[in-house]
Amino acid sequence: AFAIYDSRTGWSGTLRYLQSGTGYMLKVNKAQEFRYPQYYNTLSNGRLAQPALVTDSSLEPAAWEYNMNVIAELKSNAYYESVWVMGANGELRGYGTIDEVDGRKLSFLTIYGNSQLGETLSIQLGNGLSRAATGATLAFQADGVVGTLQEPLPLSPLENSGVVYPNPFTESFSVGVRAQSRQEVQLIYTDMLGHTMYQQKQMLSSGDNQLTLTPQLPAGVYMLHTVIDGQAQSWKIFKTE
Repeated sequence: AFAIYDSRTGWSGTLRYLQSGTGYMLKVNKAQEFRYPQYYNTLSNGRLAQPALVTDSSLEPAAWEYNMNVIAELKSNAYYESVWVMGANGELRGYGTIDEVDGRKLSFLTIYGNSQLGETLSIQLGNGLSRAATGATLAFQADGVVGTLQEPLPLSPLENSGVVYPNPFTESFSVGVRAQSRQEVQLIYTDMLGHTMYQQKQMLSSGDNQLTLTPQLPAGVYMLHTVIDGQAQSWKIFKTE
């Protein structure tokens, strides 16, 4: 569990209680007085009841040497209640509920690993006993934080494919697409005036595809166009230096 502070909305996240005798990692961008939660000082006896934490019994944090955090947002109208992060061997690496925060469906995840970086993890959405693949992958980085309250990691089931992440990007980005059959598609990048700036071909397999693209483009705002199964699809992308 972890929490993040925003000056406009206050504290958000799943860490709602600091327990005596337990260590915590605190990251700040400037020196400041720390009070957590903010309403702690309003309690006359200085004590706070610990709420029950939602956990998954198969997740064992003590078995892992490192951890990282992710702020994710569900980008789907379908109902999902949890986010699951899985390792290459199918082991559970992270779990979090999906909560509504200022009208958005956010999940605050702590993810565990035994190597400081390099592991590729997959992300699923849970609804009761069923789970849906998102096609999203995550590179584990010890003590890292992926996503912010302003730009959380977008998640959607693959049947609602098409989310670009990261966006803006510096070199590469990923986008999930679905194809009814194996096919080669043309990816066309245009500027906002419609001028073609870059093109590339990509082979799709039947079903869900997660494309990682590295267009040779200067910094700017572009549209990515393609046609899959006879249907045109477009995304607005932002490249930065």
